[in-house]
Amino acid sequence: MTPENVERVPKVVLKSPKRSACKYATALQLSDRTVRRILHEDLKFHPNKLAVEQKLNTGDFLTRKRACEAFVENFPGDAVVFFSDEEHFHLSGCANKQNMQYWSGTCDCLVRVIQNLHY
Repeated sequence: MTPENVERVPKVVLKSPKRSACKYATALQLSDRTVRRILHEDLKFHPNKLAVEQKLNTGDFLTRKRACEAFVENFPGDAVVFFSDEEHFHLSGCANKQNMQYWSGTCDCLVRVIQNLHY
């Protein structure tokens, strides 16, 4: 890891921050590990992901609370429940948050608020 490489990496990252570290490495003809080390240790950059949030209206809290209470009332007491938020599929064509990342020196979060997750 030379000082010249440490100078080259931020120029490429700031030019297109949405690329992967592997693509930066290929473009700069450096190893993937070298680029990641420069991004994390020297530049203090971190990959940030898109956060998708549903817009909530004023009456939504009460509706959600009632739905949860009904769920708990109708569920057998000895049942085991697994919840997963592994994947998001959007009918509106919104980006999958797992595929939308960008490199930044701050740990800010790009938030996209959508009107309704379900049609």
